[in-house]
Amino acid sequence: MIFEIAPPNSFLGKSIGDLELRSKYHIEVIAVKDVLTDQINMVPSASFVLKDGEVLVVIAKEKDIQKIK
Repeated sequence: MIFEIAPPNSFLGKSIGDLELRSKYHIEVIAVKDVLTDQINMVPSASFVLKDGEVLVVIAKEKDIQKIK
């Protein structure tokens, strides 16, 4: 399923690669959306650093999404 989730505060300032979302949580980030500018970064690289005001667009199972909340 595809979800839009606000990253927890513990994710802010960290890169997608550092968070190891795929290996730890089985979550695949397919885009990052900036809610202020409405810009979408499709298929962000592992070095993409998450900032406040961004939403992750992910493919995952709902039970895996619950693990990061």
